[in-house]
Amino acid sequence: MVGGVPVGLALRDLFYAAGLGFLLCVGYSAARMLLGSGKAVCFICDAAVLAVGALLYRSAAMSRFYAGQPRWYTLAGCVLCFLASRAALEPLLSGVEAFVRWCLAWPGGRNRFGCRLYPAGVEQRHFQYAA
Repeated sequence: MVGGVPVGLALRDLFYAAGLGFLLCVGYSAARMLLGSGKAVCFICDAAVLAVGALLYRSAAMSRFYAGQPRWYTLAGCVLCFLASRAALEPLLSGVEAFVRWCLAWPGGRNRFGCRLYPAGVEQRHFQYAA
């Protein structure tokens, strides 16, 4: 598979990297759910996951991986696990976010603390049932 690294240890490194990708995805999804989905917030979350991911991947490669340095297969495993986890978690987290907003909603679009649940200028969509 890779010269100088036994196959079993290379697979262990790959699973470490996949776990790191999953943890990055969970942190990214939580930040997006808590901070919202505006353009600036998306950019900041994307930049933060790139910077934190690069830092954590490099430190994991130096300390935990058998090779002692980043390898292409571990980076690919980390990125692919991040993308697959994001695709799997996105529908679930959007449903959780909608449920939390529904639970906290009061008439007038404010929660129990008086904070607006929707940004200013965004109209709420109320469902009207035909009788």
